[in-house]
Amino acid sequence: MKSALLIYFLSLATIASSQIRIETNLSTRFQDLNLTGNVHFVVGHNWLLSGGMSGGFSPKMWIDNDRAQLDQGLRVQSPYPSLNQGITSENASYTILDYSSSARFVRTHVGVGYFHEFGTQHGIRANTYFLLQYVSNQINGYYYSSSTQQEIYRSTVFNHFVGGASLELFHTIRLNARNTLCYGVKIPYFFSIDKARFNPMNPKDNFYGFEPELSIGLTRMIGSCPEKGPK
Repeated sequence: MKSALLIYFLSLATIASSQIRIETNLSTRFQDLNLTGNVHFVVGHNWLLSGGMSGGFSPKMWIDNDRAQLDQGLRVQSPYPSLNQGITSENASYTILDYSSSARFVRTHVGVGYFHEFGTQHGIRANTYFLLQYVSNQINGYYYSSSTQQEIYRSTVFNHFVGGASLELFHTIRLNARNTLCYGVKIPYFFSIDKARFNPMNPKDNFYGFEPELSIGLTRMIGSCPEKGPK
């Protein structure tokens, strides 16, 4: 117990005495946009402890299926179990055929990173993060009845959490003593942590599997300015 407390307080002391960099960046897959804010604490010589939050929207996704699939008795499975239950009216039963979604999200993340400088201006930075994301999905469902060969439409909102991990690689360019430009790629991998509400199976579904994106941002150092510092 005493050892754990000692490690804890030593960690706090290390972070408190660390150089701090504040970062903002924009990321996109050319159909979406999200804004991220990070705080980087320099520990050791070139290592970073990092954390932050993101918010934005995902590209609109459309899943289109063939009516013949339902006529043959095969069911379409969306990632939303309650959407798959279908609709029953006085004249017919309807099952999900097509669906589209557009989502907004808020994400928090923590991780570690490493930076290396080439001279006084250029450098590279790599970060790995663990992600927890809250998603609000606007779902448009199109239901089909094989007996009447008619479709009906319903719209609803599904809120759920997803988890993930991300690798981020940046080229950094020192602009001056405090400010650094960074650009590169983010390669997040998403997975469901509440399959009763979100159970994706189609690679086209948002927040499922790998979703790489391009990113550009700016970091600013807080505190004293050494000749050489992290990117």
